[in-house]
Amino acid sequence: MIVALTGFMASGKTTFGRAASISLGWDFLDLDEEIEHTYGPVRELFKTRGEGYFREVESTTLRRILNAQGNTLLALGGGTVLSQDNVKAIRNAGGRLIWLNTSFDIIMSEIGNSERPLVKGRSRDEIYALYNEIIRGLKVVASEGIEIASIGIDTWGVDFVFIGKDGGILRNPYCYRDPHTDNAMEEYFKLI
Repeated sequence: MIVALTGFMASGKTTFGRAASISLGWDFLDLDEEIEHTYGPVRELFKTRGEGYFREVESTTLRRILNAQGNTLLALGGGTVLSQDNVKAIRNAGGRLIWLNTSFDIIMSEIGNSERPLVKGRSRDEIYALYNEIIRGLKVVASEGIEIASIGIDTWGVDFVFIGKDGGILRNPYCYRDPHTDNAMEEYFKLI
């Protein structure tokens, strides 16, 4: 089974995914790292070939990963789920999506003066607009009947919520766990 972690850049997909995969005994892959193994640095792809080319490479690499066997946590790129074809490919492969719903303030503290192609040279307001675009995209995905589990990450811990088919957010009180004393991922994976 593939469980794909999505969220805005710097939301913790890779960090969270690596830790959770160790805890679960699953494989871990980072989509951007897989792209870099085959095509070179993401930053260079954006710079020399443009975002359109990068998105094609991203989709091709995602489909290759989705054919893998075994249990794998996959950290997607921040914009991967904005392609409905990518979301459908994940669903058709029997995969699940988990949205790391990290607060914008935490993301901004992580990004700082980032060299990431989509935020380099942009104002806080422009980055916030990108952040909201990802959230709107996830709500569209949910409105099409694709369930997305969401893990809210803030300075107080981890809280599981689910985005329903109507785009509304439904909290699941049985899945709240203090990340220092319990493992919320194990609880979620028992449900799927």
